[in-house]
Amino acid sequence: VSKEMCDYLNESLSKFSPVDENGYAALFVDPTSVDPQDKYFFNSLDELDKDQVILRDLVNLIQQAASNQFNIQKSLMSVDRINYRTFKDGQFFHYHIDQCGEGGAIYTALLYLNDDYEGGEIVFYDIEFGQDGPFEAFHPTPGTLFCFRGDHNSPHEVLPVLSGTRANIAMNFRLWD
Repeated sequence: VSKEMCDYLNESLSKFSPVDENGYAALFVDPTSVDPQDKYFFNSLDELDKDQVILRDLVNLIQQAASNQFNIQKSLMSVDRINYRTFKDGQFFHYHIDQCGEGGAIYTALLYLNDDYEGGEIVFYDIEFGQDGPFEAFHPTPGTLFCFRGDHNSPHEVLPVLSGTRANIAMNFRLWD
């Protein structure tokens, strides 16, 4: 994804999907797992405007990339959730593995929308040693897409943002056995 597209997405998402105090805007949550009265972005749309069509198409491309990365048929992967996520000064995400509900393997895709912030690196840890072992830290450029097995195989965290605002789109897919 180009830097220009990332800028466009970041601007559009910040307009029609305001984030909560933790920096989250839920764009989609599997409607079978939430109260139907909840108004998540994709769940509540009757008609799509230009920005929403672009985001929908991007979601399809990200799902295809994750499918290709893990050699899994796209039709076997269901979207569990999509979040627009920002981290501002001092915000971070603690050491964790991605777990969304029950059943099926979880795959995560993170699309980075900007890099004009300090800190906020994503850190992946060796599963054998956890936080005490070797790790790899990344400060991705706009348009970078990370796809990884989000559950027990990939413990990770986001270090505190020191200045600026870090933005990405985070998607979780479930593979049903």
